[in-house]
Amino acid sequence: MVFEIQYDPKIVSHNQLIEAIEDTGFEAVLISGGEDRSKIHLKVDGVLTHPSMAMIETSLQALPGVENVEIDPVVHRIFIAYKLDQTRPRIFVQVIESVGSGRFKTTIFSEGGREHHKQDEIKQYYKSFLWS
Repeated sequence: MVFEIQYDPKIVSHNQLIEAIEDTGFEAVLISGGEDRSKIHLKVDGVLTHPSMAMIETSLQALPGVENVEIDPVVHRIFIAYKLDQTRPRIFVQVIESVGSGRFKTTIFSEGGREHHKQDEIKQYYKSFLWS
């Protein structure tokens, strides 16, 4: 489940919001810092072929407000620069998943995010299991 939060930077900083969300046990990813031009990294699970990458890139660039699309097939990441007032990240996810006809699963990529914490937690449980 993904939620988008719009905030007034005069009242609260994005760092305060991220910290408050993560303190409750959820992952928080800053998609936009409030500028006109926003950037997002998406992770795509599935087999990216040259034709599918070209189709994804063309489909994303056709969206209003999209300024730049870069695809890294080695690490399955897509970088998108866009105008926040013209489109939203949820649209990118829908476009990528529809282009792949359900073969692609798209998520917001964040280094050291929730996936990293999950792996650490799994390792800790495994160690505890071994010691028990």
